Amino acid sequence: MKNFKEGVGKSSSFFFFTDNKRFVIKTLKTEEKDLLIKKGILYSYASHLNSNPKSLLARFYGVYSIRIKHMEEISVVIMGNLMGDELPNIKRIYDIKGSTLGRVSSEGGPLQVLKDNNFLKNVSDKMALSSQEEEQELL
Repeated sequence: MKNFKEGVGKSSSFFFFTDNKRFVIKTLKTEEKDLLIKKGILYSYASHLNSNPKSLLARFYGVYSIRIKHMEEISVVIMGNLMGDELPNIKRIYDIKGSTLGRVSSEGGPLQVLKDNNFLKNVSDKMALSSQEEEQELL
């Protein structure tokens, strides 16, 4: 795991990618860890993914606390990497939260992470999604 990147979001988390790019390890602040575990979001999230196995949401594989001698405890979440080896083919990256409140980034570099309002503004980046009925017809 030699690749890491500091996040640009409010949390300033660090992201580590496994060499095969299949997994992302993201550092968590205490508030984020508490939200996932103590508030039950991780349990509800796992239940949702079990009920919807074809979901396009990233998979969370675990939340861990790591204690290294002479350092503060570090909390991390291990997630599946949705981009994998396709990064060279990706034109834009969006961090979609489902809210428009404060969800805009100034558009800069080629792989700058954009947000919800950027997605709504960029008409050429729209996605076409089919309904479950249409999907069943295709199968």
